[in-house]
Amino acid sequence: MSFKFSNNNPRYKGGKIELICNVCNNKFYVYTSYNNAKYCSQKCCHESQKVKKVCKICRFCDNKFYVYPSQMNSKYCSNICKNKSLIKNKFILECNICNKKFEVISSQINSKYCSQVCRIKSFYGKTNPNWKNGISFEPYCYKFNEKTKNEIRKRDNYQCQMPKCLYTQLENLILYNKSLSVHHIHYKKEDCYPDLIALCTKCNCIVNSNRNYWEELFMKILRKRGLCKS
Repeated sequence: MSFKFSNNNPRYKGGKIELICNVCNNKFYVYTSYNNAKYCSQKCCHESQKVKKVCKICRFCDNKFYVYPSQMNSKYCSNICKNKSLIKNKFILECNICNKKFEVISSQINSKYCSQVCRIKSFYGKTNPNWKNGISFEPYCYKFNEKTKNEIRKRDNYQCQMPKCLYTQLENLILYNKSLSVHHIHYKKEDCYPDLIALCTKCNCIVNSNRNYWEELFMKILRKRGLCKS
């Protein structure tokens, strides 16, 4: 079976046409399906791209280098010069937790901590933005036990009551390896029933900020369900 371009071949698009290369001005021939071709070879195609390059000066070594228009924001001729410039422009800062001095490059000038360990420590105790004078250490009401928690989960159909979430108890077990959390709507540990609501682990963390908003929203949900009249 012959694969030559001929009138009997379904891929045949007619005879070849003559074009002029945009770089070397030589004639070349292509099939009619390639009538938009601009270059006679790959070499000429690469040469055409070189013509479009723009000359720039490296900020570190002052040598000239060429870039395409899409790379006009380039500042260095190579990664070596870029890394050397970063090392040259180091700054000394003081850690907000351990007061240890540490070095950073210009892009990290807003760093507050010398390490990941200190960054994590910044979320403990009074340094946490959600700190409420240590109320998390206060004891819960004696009635707030596993029996009460299971009653709330059952009342809420074993489903997170956060709008647009609705994670089930099974999904929470798969994702976080724990049952649904039982949240105190008024953020008072002495409240036991009925102002409690079931939330997934993620949503229970979210509601620690902007508390007035969540308190109003959850009370509205309980009233709508006829579980609370106040």
